[in-house]
Amino acid sequence: MNKNSYMKEKNYLFLNKIIKMYDSIDVYGFFLMKC
Repeated sequence: MNKNSYMKEKNYLFLNKIIKMYDSIDVYGFFLMKC
């Protein structure tokens, strides 16, 4: 595995984690607003 694809994979996982985090915050805020 070359270094470039390894870095791409790491960046992808990192972005994925941020997106998941943002999604859960979004849903949480939505529930707060509905209450």
